[in-house]
Amino acid sequence: MSSKDGMQHFEELLPLFFELMLVRCCRIYATSEQKNRFNQAIEDCRKYVDNNVNFIHADINFHRILSEIPENPIFVAIHTALINWLINSHTREYGHLTKEQNTISLKQHIDYL
Repeated sequence: MSSKDGMQHFEELLPLFFELMLVRCCRIYATSEQKNRFNQAIEDCRKYVDNNVNFIHADINFHRILSEIPENPIFVAIHTALINWLINSHTREYGHLTKEQNTISLKQHIDYL
């Protein structure tokens, strides 16, 4: 990650491996209650698409719920570690996300199920 493109390469890793594996688990194993929590998290993101600070919190919650569905504490720990790392290393960048970027994230969340 010390190279110029290292951060971008790392961030591409998340959707390719961790999130897609969680989405697969969600599609196969999620209970009705878990799907309801997942859908509520999507609605929270939708509600805050115009409010960047609240959208970021809703987005983090969405991904946490996704990480909880397999009921494996290691997945939640990985999620927590990644979120903490992203917050600590990208705080300024996330503060400048636009409604358009938030809307793209929301559409990706909806497509998960």
